[in-house]
Amino acid sequence: MKMALEQLGYHEVYHFFNSLNNLQDHDMWIPLLKAKYSGKSETMDWRAEFDKLLGHCQAVSDTPAIFFAPELIAAYPDAKVILVERDVEAWCKSMEIVGNGSYNPFVKIFALLDPSFMGRLTGTSFQWLHGEFHAWTKAQFDANLRSTYRRHYALVRSLVPKERLLEYQLGSGWEPLCGFLGKEVPKTDFPRLNEGKVMQRKVDLLIKKSGMRALGNLATVLVPVVGILWYWM
Repeated sequence: MKMALEQLGYHEVYHFFNSLNNLQDHDMWIPLLKAKYSGKSETMDWRAEFDKLLGHCQAVSDTPAIFFAPELIAAYPDAKVILVERDVEAWCKSMEIVGNGSYNPFVKIFALLDPSFMGRLTGTSFQWLHGEFHAWTKAQFDANLRSTYRRHYALVRSLVPKERLLEYQLGSGWEPLCGFLGKEVPKTDFPRLNEGKVMQRKVDLLIKKSGMRALGNLATVLVPVVGILWYWM
């Protein structure tokens, strides 16, 4: 959907992968997630916060933006909303990849040894894993996937007037999307990715990258310590 919207001319469609190129985004997402899940939503000026973080974007998608559906809908009352309906089991299968990565014991170690990269990523993800999925373990995450999916879709439907809402069935092609947005139907095929493979590759690369950074950080600390010990032996 990110690729489709960008192909239709929308500038900078925000997606979790955007934050990998700008890690400072996580320094903004984390306090917003904490405010949301600690019950402080009513005290927040969400429009001002979103403008600072997402003001350069014309559309948002994916985590963690989707967990702010009520706040985004209220902050931008004229915005159109696309609710992308997926096969629940297919979605659960792709989300299990996220769960496997998030609850990987090595990831927790890397987060401690690599705070500027993996520490930021897990700082964001565990806020919504706890707050949205009520999951502190992989087993809880897996058990709560379907109910969280259904609750999110019911919430969005209850908040958005029908004239501003498109319930888009994944695989429906350009026509319903372009009709809703008032855009000309492209002559090219609708973008399609094997999301499971893409997600697995991304997770593997993130863990590998952070592992290398963690080892480098550990070596930076240990080498001087070893040098000092050697000097005093």
